[in-house]
Amino acid sequence: MSNKSKIEICANSVESAVKAQQAGAYRVELCAGIPEGGTTPSFGEIRMARQLLKPKQKLHVIIRPRGGDFLYSPLEQEIMLHDIKSSTPIRSRWSSIRLPDS
Repeated sequence: MSNKSKIEICANSVESAVKAQQAGAYRVELCAGIPEGGTTPSFGEIRMARQLLKPKQKLHVIIRPRGGDFLYSPLEQEIMLHDIKSSTPIRSRWSSIRLPDS
């Protein structure tokens, strides 16, 4: 059994994502709006991060249209689906998607 720790870094920019990789992060979670609790970064930010990070570097992208609670309107849910679809072709994964049970 391995005792090797795996570190995930929450990066708020492409520069931070690259530095996290250089520091040995196992996984990078890219987000914007950290003071609001994290929001979806721009498509350009996601694309540049994937372009500059090593191909095997795990890159997860937060999908969250706004700060505050996690009760999303139907319009906000539609926006989140579009964000997911737009980030799929650039080999990123999604994280921190929270939807209420009802």
